[in-house]
Amino acid sequence: MEILERVKILLPPKIDRLELEGSEIVAYTKDKEFFQSCEPDVREAVNQIKKRIEIRADLSITMDQDYTKQKIKELVPEEANVRSIYFEPERSIVVIVAEKPGLVIGKGGETLKQIKKETFWAPRVERIPSIKSDVVEAIRRMMHSEVKFRKDFLNRIGESIFSERKAARDWIRLVCLGGCREVGRSCMLVETPKSKVLIDCGIKAGANNSEAFPIFNTKEFDYTELDAIVVSHAHLDHIGAIPILYERGFDG
Repeated sequence: MEILERVKILLPPKIDRLELEGSEIVAYTKDKEFFQSCEPDVREAVNQIKKRIEIRADLSITMDQDYTKQKIKELVPEEANVRSIYFEPERSIVVIVAEKPGLVIGKGGETLKQIKKETFWAPRVERIPSIKSDVVEAIRRMMHSEVKFRKDFLNRIGESIFSERKAARDWIRLVCLGGCREVGRSCMLVETPKSKVLIDCGIKAGANNSEAFPIFNTKEFDYTELDAIVVSHAHLDHIGAIPILYERGFDG
């Protein structure tokens, strides 16, 4: 892909591979010295292409997981109340779940930088919900158990974002499929020269079958052509009909 070739040229030849994670470009290196001193090179490359680039250590040079856990406990203040630490080796990421994320991050991000410098893992911080939530815990467990799927999915999204598409149209159109001059079943299709995005996809509570869901049978709408669904907020009148699209085969 052209964007990856440009990044490869801009960065030093110490990069082993480049991957896409959504709109972010991730570069993996096996060079410990470069990993710890890469900021000037990354800054210059970002200024050139105007895209976000993250340097991660290849799994082969990351520290042992037990050592990493111990080092995190040493560096993070006890007041942060770290609940758990787990790893995503496929992405060289360590996830720190804590009650007070600010103390894990440190002033100016210094604590995270120190963790990264001493363990070669890329740290991520998650907050413990202030009110215990089985739903949040279940979602997080699923996310971290399906790392390979997420990685493939993010790569596919990245390819879609950075690919040079030939535009089949030169106009922008907004098609209202529901939620206009009514309360409920909010759903709008936005078409641009390069993409089709659905903004919300809700249901109308209390309505009969014909009026409860967005108007999917209009000729302008084809779920197989959707690039994404953007959810404004998680109320049923904005998200209730999304499972129907996945049931029909949407995989975005």
